Amino acid sequence: MKLSRLAWILSIALITPLMSVSVASASTVQIPNSDDPTNAVGLIVTYRPGIDLVAPNGQATGENYSGVSLEDPVPMGANMASVAFSESLNSSEANEALNRIRQDPRVQSAQFNRFFENSFAKKTPFAQQVLPSGEPVTLPVIFKTAFKRASIPPLIATDAWISGTTARVKVSWAKPTTSYSGTLVGFKVQLKVNGTWITRVSQTKATTRSYTTASMYFKPGTPSEFRVAALTRRSGVTYVGFYKTVSVIPTTAPKQLDALQLRNL
Repeated sequence: MKLSRLAWILSIALITPLMSVSVASASTVQIPNSDDPTNAVGLIVTYRPGIDLVAPNGQATGENYSGVSLEDPVPMGANMASVAFSESLNSSEANEALNRIRQDPRVQSAQFNRFFENSFAKKTPFAQQVLPSGEPVTLPVIFKTAFKRASIPPLIATDAWISGTTARVKVSWAKPTTSYSGTLVGFKVQLKVNGTWITRVSQTKATTRSYTTASMYFKPGTPSEFRVAALTRRSGVTYVGFYKTVSVIPTTAPKQLDALQLRNL
């Protein structure tokens, strides 16, 4: 009896470490070094003391140096912030953006921000536990480990003027062609006004492929800038994908000048 009990205890002692190794192995994620662009979704930037995350022109600080469009600066403390790539970049483009932003005198250091894929992340988004359903969510750095954001092909924008002095613009796009997490549920359309992106449509239908609009912000003969992102839904949360940007020049019928304006010509 004592021998059997001893054998049972020894077997438990041998099995327990094996179980621990198995669990540890299943949850381990191999993290690439900070200069590896694998799965990069943006940058983590440490700014020098006194530097704001957003530049006076409304762009993320350092965007002009990076050479790519950056969005959604998220403060992380200690002069650090995460900034997302507005569009999906290949390894070469991501590396170039990292090297360029490091040359900005306002930047102390920079590295890639990326998502990590493992069996847990593929099944259960971290954001599901803390974010309510409702408006589409643009994720801060901590939630970008949970999924792949959708990216749409380049946009097409055309002048859609019909008559009179009302300027109209039509923006067209195609369905995302790259892999992404969740189900496609629509698109978000924004217009740039005085350096700030304002939302024209928060969520279209998944089948929508164009958007036509008139706006008080249109100035005939002056370029207007739009951007569109695909929206995907997973586990009750809607996520905003990578934005694609396009510029268009709206037109209207020429205005008739009055006598005073003619004298001032």
